[in-house]
Amino acid sequence: MICFIHIEKASGSTLHHIFRNNFLSYISTTPFKVWTNEPENALSQEEMALLCGKWLDFTQGIGGHNTRCFLDYEAVIDQPVQYVTFMREPVRRYISHFNHQTYVKGIRWSVQSFLSEERFSNFMTKKIAGKPDVELAKRYIREKVAFVGLTERFDESLLLMKDVLEIPEFDVRYQRKNETPQTKVKRAFDDQLKEEIKARNQLDIELYRFVTEEIYPTYQKNYNGDLSKELETFEKVNDNFSYHKVRKAATIAYRYLVYRNLEFALDKIYH
Repeated sequence: MICFIHIEKASGSTLHHIFRNNFLSYISTTPFKVWTNEPENALSQEEMALLCGKWLDFTQGIGGHNTRCFLDYEAVIDQPVQYVTFMREPVRRYISHFNHQTYVKGIRWSVQSFLSEERFSNFMTKKIAGKPDVELAKRYIREKVAFVGLTERFDESLLLMKDVLEIPEFDVRYQRKNETPQTKVKRAFDDQLKEEIKARNQLDIELYRFVTEEIYPTYQKNYNGDLSKELETFEKVNDNFSYHKVRKAATIAYRYLVYRNLEFALDKIYH
């Protein structure tokens, strides 16, 4: 089973749709809490055991802001789990997170109040390790996470992910989702503010460097095929791709008629 760890503002919504397009039974978990990075808001082993181990044991994938690799979901369901995540350059991700919360979610942050909010600092490290411990996050990536893609190399990452997960029939074509509309106002960050962001996200910067310099190159090196040629072909094929309307409708129906109701049940049981 695929377990996608969705890091905010790192192409996650697009990936959810790719997974749904391949697996009708894919579950994109709905965060019922505003702060999805808080330990108490993670999808627990007990919840996973009920949702994917008992109620929907045929599920081929699950993903969301509240899934975690360090919770060892494979211990409570009857199948192995391949953890997948995507990361983004930390300063750009941080700025995008601010703009999304402020101009899309409508949360009234000032730049300084957002900067001083500790829950947003080193966000990627905390998502992977459960705490601000970059060495632990690196260890989980080495030992637990099957694949880490890069938002900045999104199309290439999709081809590499398909290769690493060894799912030949996996269709990685996509329509982009959840991009902040161009009509939305975006806060500009000058060089001084960017330096403040860097200072508050040193662990994320180190983790991202580790992925880009040590982990990602191994995927490229071990790729079974001509990556540059296949990437060029993929970009042409994907240019005008759209999801099949009937399948899209089926995934929406499954989401709201089946597992969405089970999520509400879980929330009542455990929260």
